[in-house]
Amino acid sequence: MNTLKTEILPLAEREEVPAGSITTKVILPNEIEGVTIEFVSIGGPFQFRALSHRGIYDVILSLNGDAVIEIDGKEHKLGGKFIARIPYNKNYIIRVGKENEINFLRLVKILDKNDIDAILSKPDDHSYDYINRLSFNKVSKMVCYAVTTGAALIHGILRYKIPSWKTSVHQMWLSLLLVGGALFGVVDHLWNGELFLFGGNLVVDLLLGVTITLVIFITWAILVVLDKSKGISPSKTLN
Repeated sequence: MNTLKTEILPLAEREEVPAGSITTKVILPNEIEGVTIEFVSIGGPFQFRALSHRGIYDVILSLNGDAVIEIDGKEHKLGGKFIARIPYNKNYIIRVGKENEINFLRLVKILDKNDIDAILSKPDDHSYDYINRLSFNKVSKMVCYAVTTGAALIHGILRYKIPSWKTSVHQMWLSLLLVGGALFGVVDHLWNGELFLFGGNLVVDLLLGVTITLVIFITWAILVVLDKSKGISPSKTLN
C-alpha cells in the first residue's frame, strides 16, 4: 500500500532570504515518479535563469511575493498564487526587484522517450506559455442573509398587527437591529456579486443565518434588560 507523505513549510517561520540571493530545497523527494519539486525563495535584486532542455518540462507555482517572469522575450507578472507552465524547450528568467521577494514551487518533470514523442506529435499544444492567477472563490452563502431578512420582515408585519408593539420603543429597537443585520448581509453579498447565489451546503448556510439572527435577538434582549434596570420610568411608547 502506498503511503501519502506530508511536508509542511510554514512561510511565516522560515528564515528570511538575504537580499540578492536564492535558496532552494527539494521537498517530497520521489513522491511523484519522474517529478522533482523544489521550494525556491529569491530575495531581490536577483535574476533566476533556467536554460531550456529537451528532457524536462517546467511548471512554476508561485506562493507569495512579487516578480516578473520572462519567457521567450515576453514579460509577465508573477505574484502570489500564480501558475506558469513554461513552453517546452524554452528558456525563462524570473526577475525579482530590489526589496522584493518571491517564494514558489518549481515542478520539473523528467521526460522519457514516450513523453518526448507525445510532445513532438502535438508541438502546438506545448509551444505557448500558460500563466494565470489562481482563484480560490469563497463559498457563497445566500441563505445566511435571507434568514435575517425574513426575520426582519416577519417582525415588521407583527409590529403592524399588534397595537402594543406599534408604539413600543423596545420593539422599534428590535426592528432596527434586524433591518440593520439584513441590510449588512445584502450589501456584503451584492458587493461580492453573490446576491442570488446559493452555497454548496444549504444546512451550513441556514445555521449561519440562524446564528446571526439569534445574536441580534440576544443583543436586543440585553439592551432591553439594561434599559429597564435603570429604575427610571420614561415613556416606553412612541407617540
